[in-house]
Amino acid sequence: RLGRQFVHVTEMETAKIIAAGPLACAGIMLLLKSLGSAEIVVQNGIVVSMALAVANMLPLPKIAGGAIFFASKFFYVFTLAFIIVAAVVAWFIGAQLAAIIALVIAVGVVAFTYYYIELK
Repeated sequence: RLGRQFVHVTEMETAKIIAAGPLACAGIMLLLKSLGSAEIVVQNGIVVSMALAVANMLPLPKIAGGAIFFASKFFYVFTLAFIIVAAVVAWFIGAQLAAIIALVIAVGVVAFTYYYIELK
């Protein structure tokens, strides 16, 4: 294609683009949780969004998790930890606090993983 600005996209850049899908599902889950409605439709939406986010992060070659896993193990660990922690914590507390706690724990998990994989 003529006029393309970025000819070569690296695997890490592709992984960042692909991670938008599972992270968007987690964001939708947190958004639905912040609505605070006890309706069955909203609760089912939360469960479906959580299931889609976790299923997309499985490290299989043809889905998002595989592309992220094979591009960068640490980015995969961060994204997976954020999604799982946000999903679990959001059931018990508010969505905003769940997102902050998930972010802090995901950074801690990546630091722990980096220490035990790269430094040992």
